[in-house]
Amino acid sequence: MSIRAVVIDDDRAVRLRIARLLAERPGFEFVGESDSGPGAADLIRREKPDLALVDVQLPGCSGIEVIGGVEPALRPVALFLTAFDYDAVEALEGARIGYLLKPISDQRLEAELTRAARIFEQGWRELFEQRLQKLLALSAAPEPWPQRFLVREGETVRTVELEAVEWIESQGDGVALHAAGREHPVRLTMQAIAQRLDPDRFLRIHRSTIVRLDRIARVEPVVAGEDVITLVSGASVRIGKTYRESVRSVLQGRLHESGGILFPAVRGRSSTGRATDF
Repeated sequence: MSIRAVVIDDDRAVRLRIARLLAERPGFEFVGESDSGPGAADLIRREKPDLALVDVQLPGCSGIEVIGGVEPALRPVALFLTAFDYDAVEALEGARIGYLLKPISDQRLEAELTRAARIFEQGWRELFEQRLQKLLALSAAPEPWPQRFLVREGETVRTVELEAVEWIESQGDGVALHAAGREHPVRLTMQAIAQRLDPDRFLRIHRSTIVRLDRIARVEPVVAGEDVITLVSGASVRIGKTYRESVRSVLQGRLHESGGILFPAVRGRSSTGRATDF
């Protein structure tokens, strides 16, 4: 018995390519396509497919919402497609649901179709439903302080543990995580990544820089009235002028119990300046 599949994507070229590959693959039958959320829901209810290959970002809605909104009795197993929408991939990884990164290679599509076929062969449909419910929950309420970040490497996604991250800087349209001497690009804005970090562990010191508090080795003044933080790794990062007072407040508060002095300016900076070690 063939697995009846539909393709839901607003990119016509993607729909045509996947439809062709499905038609050529034994055990699958292509039964329809849609380029929108409302159209996708109608397509699923009309054709009652076993499998839906659905783009995460559809015009006006999320592909995850489309699948979640279909009545359970009609809901197909879903294989999600994404050009690396960070929030969606984070939820998909957390729920352990299959997805494909665009541009989609024939090899990766074949591998995911094989995995999808196994769901039906092994009677794992109930397991998919359980994971889908977790996906819907994660999409509605993401984990407040995630312990890892996702990094795209070609057609795959790997994780960087938060515990390894020493500092973060803006880089192009995203940010770079500095961890264990390596840079890991992440497709999130500085503001978006700042909102994901526990403020008790990370501190924004510049519009383009965030540091992990327990990796600060010392703070020292430099010429032009700015201050520099040296991290345990030896990396040096500047404190932005507009962030200086808030940074001083946070770090002095952390040192208050031990009697440490963080910024010489708090008690009068000397003419030569003085570094404060942690």
